[in-house]
Amino acid sequence: MKKSVVIILMLVLMIVFASNTVVALNVNQYTNIYENSSEEEGLRNIGGKVLGIVQVLGTIVSIAMFIVMGMKYMFTSVEEKAEMKKKMFPFLIGAILLFGGTGILTIIANWAYTI
Repeated sequence: MKKSVVIILMLVLMIVFASNTVVALNVNQYTNIYENSSEEEGLRNIGGKVLGIVQVLGTIVSIAMFIVMGMKYMFTSVEEKAEMKKKMFPFLIGAILLFGGTGILTIIANWAYTI
């Protein structure tokens, strides 16, 4: 299990670090393609709202599931506690990806807008 997680993490890191940055100009109008237009502002606003909604809903659902799983863990027998631990591992990975992923995406987006 740990070996596959390490392999997946290494692949993701290789993809992130192997990507190239391209700076180009619009050949037809000779303007900087990174200048913000009204369409880009609209898309940025919609994307921010969608990301915010997903983060809030994901937080609510993950906290509710964490409470339910914790209550089940407290009231189950010893054999069922071992099964509950196995079920909690994927849940914790998902919660870390939800909370950390949106934070990392926000940092990357803010950095990309300043370039």
